[in-house]
Amino acid sequence: MLTTVKTSDVVVGQRLRKVDEKKVEELAQSIRDLGRLINPISIDEKNNLIAGNHRLSAHKLLEIEEIPAIVFSADDLMSKLMEIDENLYTNPLCFISQSESIQQREIILQSLGKRTQRGDNRFTEKEKDVFSTDALAEKLGVSNRVYRLRRQVSNLTPSVRNALRGTRHANNLVDLVVLSRMEDEVQEKVAKLIENDETNRSLKLFITEAKISVHTDEEKTATLQRVKDKFGVPYSVMSFDRDTGILDEMVSSIADICRGNRAAHLHGKPIKNYVGFASHSLFLLDYFVRAENAKILDCFMGTGVNLITGLFLGMDVTGFDLDPKKVDALYKCCDNNFGQLKYEFFNEDGTIMKPLKDKQDYYDGILCDPPYLNATDQYTEEKECLSNKDTNKFLMSIEECLSNLKRLIKKSSVKDKKFYPIMMKMNSSRNRAKGVVSMDFLINEIGERLGLTLWDRTFNIVRSVSTPVTIPRCYENHYTVKNWETTLVWIKQ
Repeated sequence: MLTTVKTSDVVVGQRLRKVDEKKVEELAQSIRDLGRLINPISIDEKNNLIAGNHRLSAHKLLEIEEIPAIVFSADDLMSKLMEIDENLYTNPLCFISQSESIQQREIILQSLGKRTQRGDNRFTEKEKDVFSTDALAEKLGVSNRVYRLRRQVSNLTPSVRNALRGTRHANNLVDLVVLSRMEDEVQEKVAKLIENDETNRSLKLFITEAKISVHTDEEKTATLQRVKDKFGVPYSVMSFDRDTGILDEMVSSIADICRGNRAAHLHGKPIKNYVGFASHSLFLLDYFVRAENAKILDCFMGTGVNLITGLFLGMDVTGFDLDPKKVDALYKCCDNNFGQLKYEFFNEDGTIMKPLKDKQDYYDGILCDPPYLNATDQYTEEKECLSNKDTNKFLMSIEECLSNLKRLIKKSSVKDKKFYPIMMKMNSSRNRAKGVVSMDFLINEIGERLGLTLWDRTFNIVRSVSTPVTIPRCYENHYTVKNWETTLVWIKQ
């Protein structure tokens, strides 16, 4: 029955969803514009509100004394309750539709006086023929906690419910509950993201993106987009590929001139020493070194992948290597391609770095690739070369090197977000019957002893051409093919 009641006479009981003040203001403006309410509220014969709390609140905000209402009798409510029970208990509903049915059912039970109130006990339940949460949960065949979680989904805004309904997300109770606890602005953002999405992302990712969008300022949002455009998501484990770009072409041309061979062979042919990927160096230098006109050092420059990448980014670079062929080849390459930039290469021991003995707090970033400990790569016949040293002498040289690098790198300030990293790529190796030797653990112990702070540890996936050679040996000796490389990132504080 359609009627008109005084707004002050409508009894608002315990609601499952709080009033959204913004929505109330929008409804109030609509009522002002139209001069009336389009959809009446719903009440029972005792003026208990069944549906329309936002409409009622808008009338109160406008100080309108009367409001149109549809009055439902007890028989009407029982019929509606039977309809809800039919859907809730016999039809397979998604969690969104189920939450709506649970919400409507509880409101009707409250209106009929069949819902337990605060302070009731199990004896009251029997005497008054009312339902507790435990009883409603048991009827649905779930625990009290699961029932409350399913009911909580009704806290989703109508627009996000409509956006999710009919999608796979509507059957993900955990993420729906998480979203229902978010403020309406985040929920509305999720609804828009889902409506405009053409990917197959999870609801959790939509929630995360919406939270970032709502809770970060424009500068942080722009930073997020810039980082994603450059690097994707900067995970601690990433994969880098060699491409046909100019950087890899330059590195390959130097490597072809002066790269040595490994001890292993592939189908009777020698395997060249490993050369790093320019895309990996590009990430490390561009992501970790933020100083303008940065000065970069590589004390084990090899075929120059780190330094060529640094020049490509407009940095000033310095390099060391014991192989004169590499120094000459790198100079020739840089003279032909980067003649306008600053670069200096020394045919010197990269652990001692004599030409830099008088410099301190000088470099904005250091990126180097020392030879692998106990590995098969041999770069020169020089006894000072790390590739020719046993474990003890290797680690002693690394300690001397890190001590010099600590002197040469600028001091970082965590408080001011100014970072000047020392980055060193490495891997594990095997020392015959002694097993795995983890360079990163051994070298980081040295770094800690010298007072460096390990700020990050990243991993990149390595696809080596020597894998076919190593598989039979790995299988025979019960260990796996190592396909990653570790980069330790230290700062001086």
